Amino acid sequence: MKIKSILFTTALMVTSSIAIGGNSVHANEIPSQAGLQVQSGGLHLEVDNVNLNPLLTIDGLPANQFKQNVTDVQSLVVKDFTGTKQGWSVYVESSKLVEKAPAGGFKNGTTALELPTDVLSLESTLVSNPTFQINNRLNAIDKSIPQKYIWAEAGTGGGINQMPADGEFKIIARNLSADLQMVDPVNYPNTATQYEATVKFSLVQGNV
Repeated sequence: MKIKSILFTTALMVTSSIAIGGNSVHANEIPSQAGLQVQSGGLHLEVDNVNLNPLLTIDGLPANQFKQNVTDVQSLVVKDFTGTKQGWSVYVESSKLVEKAPAGGFKNGTTALELPTDVLSLESTLVSNPTFQINNRLNAIDKSIPQKYIWAEAGTGGGINQMPADGEFKIIARNLSADLQMVDPVNYPNTATQYEATVKFSLVQGNV
């Protein structure tokens, strides 16, 4: 449960004394209060990536050997300003690679080609540290099923957490071969057939 505000109260004692016959006697005790309020700043995720949109050729797709970087994730930042010390989790999922509609739309009687699932994966060279844990490789992210990528245990991950910029963090295409139907000469008669997928990063409170 999120805590939006916390009130801290402390007592301030003010006393006065009167000296009678060499002894001090408290005449009055006046309690006062000093306090503050703490407001949650929320949980935030920032992702900066570059879609490389590489050009592939059929003769460059040897079975079981193909691997192509399609997106560079240049930075991923988690900002935990909740003040709850519950930790957090980042999940990744993607749609399938589907043929992009050409200018003017698909011609009558045609539909978009779809590549099979288990083509897109997420791979990185980042390593776990005392602040966060990481799964370095997520296979088949294109099944539209969220997979846990980075997370902070309860008691860690507060403040700004920037994934190291010196670690590679990429969306990779694999498992393509020349026997797949991937070229659409009707809708893309003079250019390479375009495909696109939507990759989603999600941030949730807690190590879940």
